[in-house]
Amino acid sequence: KLTRRAGAPAWLALLVIASNRLHLYNVRVLINDLPVVLLVYAAVWLVLNGRYALASTVYLLALANKLNVVFYAPAGLAVYFSQLGLAATVRHIAWMAACQVLFGLPLLLAAPVSYIGIAYDVSRTLLWEKTRSFKFVGRVIYQLKAFNVLLLATIGVLVVVFLWRALRQLRRRPLERDALITHTFVFSNYLFVAFARGLYTPFMCWYFYAFPLVTYFAGLPYLYTLLLWLSHEILFRFFGDLEVEMFATYVWFLTNMLVVLRTFVTYPSSRFRTRLHKE
Repeated sequence: KLTRRAGAPAWLALLVIASNRLHLYNVRVLINDLPVVLLVYAAVWLVLNGRYALASTVYLLALANKLNVVFYAPAGLAVYFSQLGLAATVRHIAWMAACQVLFGLPLLLAAPVSYIGIAYDVSRTLLWEKTRSFKFVGRVIYQLKAFNVLLLATIGVLVVVFLWRALRQLRRRPLERDALITHTFVFSNYLFVAFARGLYTPFMCWYFYAFPLVTYFAGLPYLYTLLLWLSHEILFRFFGDLEVEMFATYVWFLTNMLVVLRTFVTYPSSRFRTRLHKE
């Protein structure tokens, strides 16, 4: 539904169904990312339909289950502000914050220091041996605090710049509202994943459902979309040979940089303007 509502070709959604990697994690391994991602996309769908209060509630349910859902929060802030204004946005933030406190109240009452310290421990480092991203930089660089700070700074700058541009487009192009809102959510999340220092194999579920949409709105030819989808399907996995794994993470990084650079250079791409022309 999001694909159709955004004006993108329906066959992009078929790539998600055809993914063997997503089938592995959601059917054979049985991680809980699929229902969480469904909740997030349901929240985006509710935003497109103007049901912001219900969208906030559905989103916070997803956030209560998986902390990585916070990657969508900056996009949500920009979209809410552009559509509702500052006062209403603050009310929605207050509602979600209050509900999060309510969900964690039993643990906060029992062991507040341990709960906050463990549940929101941002100092945890994913093992270099198991990461599917940035393994090509080597163990020494990967474990450097400066490298982590560099990646965090890069994410921060790119997300702020993108959301600033998205906010301007949302105000200038009301007829393209659905496509712009959908893209703002999925691409903002994608930026966090593309520059995340440590990603375990199941974390592919964080972005891969919407990856065809991200490449489509980057204005890339359809053949590139298929090739990029196939490359991520093949590369984001465990390989028995360390050198092969390092090379795979390098190619995965390059494909992400291609999509990110293409999006920033062409935003908003002709795909948005084509949709406007059809309307």
